[in-house]
Amino acid sequence: MSIRHFILCACALLVQVACTTDIRPIATRAEAGDPKAQFRYAQCFMYGEGTAQNPQQALHWFEKAALQGHRNAATAAGLCYATGIGTKQDYRKARRFLQYASDWDHPRAQLILAQLYAKGLGTAPNPEKAVENIRYSAMQGHRKAALLMFFCFYEGFGVPKHETIAIGWLKNAAEFGSDEANLLLKLYKNPKKRTFFEEKVKFYKNKLDFFPKKG
Repeated sequence: MSIRHFILCACALLVQVACTTDIRPIATRAEAGDPKAQFRYAQCFMYGEGTAQNPQQALHWFEKAALQGHRNAATAAGLCYATGIGTKQDYRKARRFLQYASDWDHPRAQLILAQLYAKGLGTAPNPEKAVENIRYSAMQGHRKAALLMFFCFYEGFGVPKHETIAIGWLKNAAEFGSDEANLLLKLYKNPKKRTFFEEKVKFYKNKLDFFPKKG
């Protein structure tokens, strides 16, 4: 997941709830401390729905909601800091909010937090910590996370290399609906296509752009 993908994830999250044209009732509830309203109010500022577009104000309200335990808001705040939307890019603060959301079992936050550790964005690379967060996400049925667990065990990233465990995670990813995992499983089961399987493993891993580049 590149920075471009971070932004796409942010957009997907921020438009989950559409704001009405008249945001005054939302503003009233947000000012009164309602975290759900604060999250919606932040969305309105982010996309200029019923008010002038103001990413800085959006982040302000995401943070307020996040500090009251709203996990989508915490993820959104983390994404804002990771991408520099409405603020200066700050991976340390991104990790702080993404960790909140991860602790509250938000699978997307866990996956993004894992990449920060995997690539060493704003911190020293920590493959073990990356795998820990990928596993949390995968255990909640996140198909991309399960596929990433396959790569981790297949190539020994953050965990000992173990083909049997890797294929187990690949099966999980397929069960969760991953088309890539389904194709890889079919190739893996056919000994005559093992070379093609290895090529596809490399292709999908590079396409995900999740792990640090070698060399």
